[in-house]
Amino acid sequence: SHPGYAIVKMQDKFTDSRSWNKFLWKYVHIGVGRKDGSVVANFNGQKIKSISDGSCFFVTLAAFDVGMIVSLMSKLRFQDEKIGPEGEHFIKKLESACLFSVNPDGSIYPTMAPHLCLGLSPYSPLYLVAHNSPNRAILKNAYVLLNCKVNSSSNGVVLELSSHPGMGIVSFFDELVPFGDLKGGGIGLGPVEKTLSVRMDEKKHINLTGKYDGVSFCYAGEGINTGRQIFISSYNKRYFFEFVINPNGTISPGVDQGLVLGFQVPGTAFYESSKVDDSN
Repeated sequence: SHPGYAIVKMQDKFTDSRSWNKFLWKYVHIGVGRKDGSVVANFNGQKIKSISDGSCFFVTLAAFDVGMIVSLMSKLRFQDEKIGPEGEHFIKKLESACLFSVNPDGSIYPTMAPHLCLGLSPYSPLYLVAHNSPNRAILKNAYVLLNCKVNSSSNGVVLELSSHPGMGIVSFFDELVPFGDLKGGGIGLGPVEKTLSVRMDEKKHINLTGKYDGVSFCYAGEGINTGRQIFISSYNKRYFFEFVINPNGTISPGVDQGLVLGFQVPGTAFYESSKVDDSN
């Protein structure tokens, strides 16, 4: 369907999941890139498994909805032998999200959601990219967000983008997705009329306002680099929530201003930006 392209890992290394205290697994998001980086996998009629490491295709958050990212997921590890009914339900939920079917035309769909299939979203999710990447997200109202006072009664600052005219940072879901003891969802590029509004607090957390009140921008995993996905979640100690608004309108994770929020164009790497002029 996309000559010269293939399903690839979005990062070289797997990230430890921090979504549930009793279970551990590693994951890496997959997307579309050059075919020389293709994931090589087997299909046993139920699961699509990577030949190199045995990880399986997995619908992230076990949320069967349009816009949800698909990942490669390692085998579950248990931190507590006493799983309990809630834990058993959680395991079944994860297992169901690893089941896929293949149509005669070559398209792939989650077995639990035959109305969906794997494909390219018209809008990219939000990732970390190099600070001088041509795919970086530059806020139109960065100055307002940078200088606004923390005010819980305000409507917040709209995340409209000057780097992508007519576009903004949006939620991919109408409702937040429950997952374990958390709630959250995916965010990325979208029409300006659906743009999220946020406030920044004294902890440098980017908190959503309105219908998504109670969640904030965050990322999972230590040792961050290009390709790490940014999402929204209720607060917990397992994720990282601190961000910095840069003078040029970009947003960086608090621990590394060499990275900024941005998007991926299929077939281009997040880090192929060293020759880009950063003067503007």
